[in-house]
Amino acid sequence: MIQSSIIGTIRTIDVEFREHWGGIFKAHPWLDGPEDSYLGFWERGGGAGGEHSHAINLWQHFAHFSGFGRVIEVSAMVNYVKQGKANYDDLCLINLRTERGLVGQVVQDVITLPPRKRVRVQGTDGAIEWVSSYNAEGDAVLCLIPGRDDQVHLIPKRRSDDFIEELKHLQAHIEQPKASSGISLERGLDTMLVVAAAHEAEQNLSRIQIDFNQGYTLDSLRK
Repeated sequence: MIQSSIIGTIRTIDVEFREHWGGIFKAHPWLDGPEDSYLGFWERGGGAGGEHSHAINLWQHFAHFSGFGRVIEVSAMVNYVKQGKANYDDLCLINLRTERGLVGQVVQDVITLPPRKRVRVQGTDGAIEWVSSYNAEGDAVLCLIPGRDDQVHLIPKRRSDDFIEELKHLQAHIEQPKASSGISLERGLDTMLVVAAAHEAEQNLSRIQIDFNQGYTLDSLRK
């Protein structure tokens, strides 16, 4: 749908992964709370920024797909919580700019109930949205064009489908290793640089530039 240019020229991308993490602890009953694992420590990859970083990955995926390149500038507002031994972020608001000038936003949290997870690609003539758990049957892709009825494309899906489809994707890329993948290790490292830049931006109250010439190290982050 994006390739068809039905929404015109892409102007911005927004991604939200707002979901209370109570479900994680119900699924792992040996954990009494955030401090019992990495989840309760933003410096170990937990909190909203790390645990829900698939939202950043999704933003990057659509930016790459649309030809805008990698994220090179990050600003953020992050809310930190100290609870017992735990020290994590429960809300992470991130603004992004890519190599080719696309500007957009990612919102991640561990407090929203019921959850709200979606991607919106906004164009000059309309928008396309992917909505997780649109109804009891699964997800949906919406095509929203002013002056027309909304198009709703339902995607039947159960929770287990999330995992089996990912495994099928990985198997396909093992068989054809030269094909690009939105969940490659390189894309994962790109995502973690953005997470690190978001924390750096909050703590320094400044925009952070990502210099990929410095490799995947903290040396690549510059004020």
